[in-house]
Amino acid sequence: MSKLMKSVSGIRGIVGDSLTTELVLSFAKRFGVFSKRGKVVVGRDSRTTGKMMLSSVSAGLMSVGVDVIDLGICPTPTILLAAENLKADGGIAITASHNPQEWNALKLINKTGTFLTPVQSQNFWNIPEDELKDLDWQRGGTYSLYKNAIDDHIQAIMKLPIIASDKTKERNFKVVIDSTNGAGGLMSPLLLKALGCEVIELYSEPNGMFSRIAEPAAENLCALEEEVKKHGADIG
Repeated sequence: MSKLMKSVSGIRGIVGDSLTTELVLSFAKRFGVFSKRGKVVVGRDSRTTGKMMLSSVSAGLMSVGVDVIDLGICPTPTILLAAENLKADGGIAITASHNPQEWNALKLINKTGTFLTPVQSQNFWNIPEDELKDLDWQRGGTYSLYKNAIDDHIQAIMKLPIIASDKTKERNFKVVIDSTNGAGGLMSPLLLKALGCEVIELYSEPNGMFSRIAEPAAENLCALEEEVKKHGADIG
């Protein structure tokens, strides 16, 4: 069996091996108690195991009285922002970043929209097991779907003082973007278009079937390099 990786930000492992649905359920219960059984936002990347993980996370949270707000597939920074904007008591990002497809992870977010501090992480792991029991049916949490997290994030970026969208629109940059069928394919093209860019998309279908090795190292970006040259793009 592969090793389950634990850190300040959460846990990650190979799904069905070191990272099981039972473990995810227990982990989510612990975070629900840590979050004072309040309101927690949950979002995920496009991995094929994401929906299964989301189901376990939601069940664990709701079983200890947490109201779950499902953000759907979205980038991790979008989840961080939503935790703050929606005044949640915490958040969980279901994503293994650049790890291979068989991996997945849970990253824990506090109510300020940042990852847990070392002290918060220690408090999380110190919660006694007897506090993780299911509540009775009358005190279980609720589930709701929030569909505007990506739009909220784009609007927040466009309002930043350092963003001069009038200038970028004048330049009409041509940009090739390779989302490798990840969550970024749902947001990055929209943001670039809002900035006035002409966008050429590669692998923007968020189906979790990575078109290449996810790590954006130079040796994994050959197709992107070729498309930039082919289209005479400004950047990729």
